[in-house]
Amino acid sequence: MAVMIKSFLKIAFRNLAKNKTVSVISVTGLATGTRCCIYIVMYI
Repeated sequence: MAVMIKSFLKIAFRNLAKNKTVSVISVTGLATGTRCCIYIVMYI
């Protein structure tokens, strides 16, 4: 199980390094969405 997770993380970081612009856009969108969700939950 640990070998599978290690392999998955290695592939993920390799893809992040290869597609830097797409990765930055994706991570920024994910962070913004998470932040908005937290603000909505705190407001309610």
